Amino acid sequence: MKQICLFILLMIVISDGAAQISGTVQDSKTGKPLADVEVFVNRSTIAGRSDQKGFFQLEDIPTGYHDLVLYKKGYVLYRASMRIQKARAYAITLKLQKEEKPSSLSLSTENDLHLLRDKLLGATTSAACRMINESDVLIRNKIYPPEINMHAPIVIENYSLGYRLITYFYHTSVLQAMDAPMRYEYLPSQGVQESITWGESRQQLFKGSFKHFLISLLENQVKEQGFQMRDVLGNPLLRDSMLATTATPLIYRIKRKDAFEISYQDERNEVISKIHSLSPIDFSEQGNVMNTKLLRVEGAMYQPELVNQLPMDYQYVDENVAEQYNKALGKLYEKVYVHTDKPYYYPGEVIWFKAYLNYNYPLWRDSLSHLLHVELLTPQKKIVLQKELKIDSGFVFNDFILPDTLETGGYFLRAYTNLARNFGDENLFAKLLPILNATDKVDESAIKKSNYLAKGQLTIHTDKKEYKTRELIELTFQLSGPIDTASATHLSVSVTDATQVVPVPPWDSIQHLYPIKQEAIQQIKQLSYPVETGVTFFGQFRNDKGKPERTTINMVQWSPRLFENIESDDKGFFRQTGFHFYDSAIVSFKSEKATDLPYGRFTIHPRSIASTNFLINSYTLPIVKANSTQRLISEYEVPKGDRLLAEVQVKGKRILKDSAVDRSRRSYGYADFRLASKDLNPIYSNLLNAIQGKVPGLIVNVSEAKVFFSRSMGMSVTNQSGPMVMINDVPMGGSSAGEILERIDPNTIETIEFTKRINVLYGAQGANGVISIYTKSGASGDFSVSPNFQRIKISGYSRSRSFRSPNYEDPKADPSIADYRSTIYWNPTLKIDSKTGITKVRFYAADLPGPYHVVVEGVAANGLPIHGEHYFMVESK
Repeated sequence: MKQICLFILLMIVISDGAAQISGTVQDSKTGKPLADVEVFVNRSTIAGRSDQKGFFQLEDIPTGYHDLVLYKKGYVLYRASMRIQKARAYAITLKLQKEEKPSSLSLSTENDLHLLRDKLLGATTSAACRMINESDVLIRNKIYPPEINMHAPIVIENYSLGYRLITYFYHTSVLQAMDAPMRYEYLPSQGVQESITWGESRQQLFKGSFKHFLISLLENQVKEQGFQMRDVLGNPLLRDSMLATTATPLIYRIKRKDAFEISYQDERNEVISKIHSLSPIDFSEQGNVMNTKLLRVEGAMYQPELVNQLPMDYQYVDENVAEQYNKALGKLYEKVYVHTDKPYYYPGEVIWFKAYLNYNYPLWRDSLSHLLHVELLTPQKKIVLQKELKIDSGFVFNDFILPDTLETGGYFLRAYTNLARNFGDENLFAKLLPILNATDKVDESAIKKSNYLAKGQLTIHTDKKEYKTRELIELTFQLSGPIDTASATHLSVSVTDATQVVPVPPWDSIQHLYPIKQEAIQQIKQLSYPVETGVTFFGQFRNDKGKPERTTINMVQWSPRLFENIESDDKGFFRQTGFHFYDSAIVSFKSEKATDLPYGRFTIHPRSIASTNFLINSYTLPIVKANSTQRLISEYEVPKGDRLLAEVQVKGKRILKDSAVDRSRRSYGYADFRLASKDLNPIYSNLLNAIQGKVPGLIVNVSEAKVFFSRSMGMSVTNQSGPMVMINDVPMGGSSAGEILERIDPNTIETIEFTKRINVLYGAQGANGVISIYTKSGASGDFSVSPNFQRIKISGYSRSRSFRSPNYEDPKADPSIADYRSTIYWNPTLKIDSKTGITKVRFYAADLPGPYHVVVEGVAANGLPIHGEHYFMVESK
């Protein structure tokens, strides 16, 4: 193999973590960065791919000597050894040379492929390990030994171990096929049980291997791990006579030159291997041999076929695999608890709520669910209201406005994350919320009184023993007892009129339902419901014939700004998560096969709803019929006009104004140059290419994704300062001007205005000019005028409302408005002073006298749930 990849710079710096390699890849002739270069450490799962700037990065590289491999179709395959030291970071610049036009190669015959299979997979290999794309194998069989080349890397799937091996043949002799560079990928499993089976198979293959022996020798665990060492005459060998250090840190040596035997006793029998070496055997702390070509292994440890090969970076853990998986999957467990302002409601009222998420492994909190599904279900467990809410630091607060047409009965409030569904839909949080008839009244005399008040965690005080109606009330909350980290305590407080809202004993308070009980965590048999790291949608692509098809999808969203490439599977299905927007957004989709004309169709599927086979503690409220309506909904609770309406679609079209007067109203005034959609060639895939050579004084470097005005040269260290890019008058950030233009389809453009001069309104951003882009349908993201895009409306997070209550000291307040609030005060974000552990809230009493009931729930920094209650009286003026 030719070594034509050049190291231009090698810089080694000390790093605190594992070893790392990063760098850039360039064309050796032009010096331009090369994108989509596969970069990997040979025989490992450590792999990456260069980006548009040629940059790549590989992480967690074990100590030792490893082959670094680079592949890009049309270039000479590169493979060279690197010495990797622990806790080092290597920065390199590489140049690849284009491959000369290959001589003619014929397609492989069945005999050729049979020979290759024998070398790679073994003559007796089962169907569990097979080559997927044999048609890409090219063998020059007119020479001996035959030489292997390829149209594309050869993929081998090993379903006995759960690996996919990507193999790279470049003028490789068939007899040396096993020496070809290759990288490993993990196969997707069909369920947890298959993952466990693969883990057990890998573990079993490792046990008794030569790598296992070397690690045991280094850790002085030879006997404990089931090994014995003997010379060829059968005499025992001691560790000290075998092991030595080398001049290279963390590289060790078996100093014995004579052959020796290793026996391994497993659960069933004893197997023996014989080791020959022409020189001392050097190996790393991970058991990887440095000089394998000088080593010959006979007996049970000799397993040359790929079906019996583990990746170089495989890490053995001496634990039960099923227990490992259950322990790891248990870290995904999330538990939800919801605090509501009242225990029951009437039609037309508002349910104010705050959700608390408890994590079995809190360190993973930021990597787990960011989306909470909250639903209101009828007594028959049919969903009538639902919201998707953004989880922030493990908390969510929002509300439901109950339709005034709801039938009465025992409704349910349910809240869950998609990830939690893996532990059983029947275990999701659900809370009984009775909805009463307007004239139903809870019989207070029949309610069993609760002694469940604050228990040393939280004390609640009022600034007065009694208050008058519409008087200012001050409550003081103080944390005490075992809670000593008040600064990170999260609380929610509800104050209700206890005459209108009869207190119901909290059989299911936060102290009962928030803690995680390990014995209650159900073992996962299949991870069917993936984590949602934000707004999530599921869809499917079908081609022009209506058949599902794999494709690369260009996804464009303008508000908020988002450009993504996503992949569908063989059945056309795709899933996206991690978006963060409220209400809804128009997202445009396009298949990579759609150029001037539309191709295929996208559909977004409804989300999967959790089953309703849950069982919760139920209770029946004692009801008496009253002669009057029990609730008068005030404007503070539900403002006039806030009703649930059927969806109405409003369509509009931006009116284009092309006069100089209108254009002068831009923040930058008159543009220096202007391009219309007719000026852009639609054959170009992106806007950066389309504007090349069309604007006087605009320098466009397509290969490096750079664009700048000639006026700005010399204004920065690089002499190439990019202008600010605006789309529909919205400044774009986070990327260079060239990178932004690269992501925009010219077919979506209405006009582009170029301004060379400094724009002081935008500070340093506008110092190098402005490129202002206007799409064909404005900021709404409407791509309907572009035939190869399909517009779909995606629902986002539901916004939260603020609780409203009157301020009777405000001179603008209307004293004639009756105030019959049942929820007097609701605050889901109560903050505790970090020094004193005390906080205070103030609010005004309503018009009805009687006892007020305070309920506080929350979670302390140490994870302990908090519950506190308090009563005080309000008298008539």
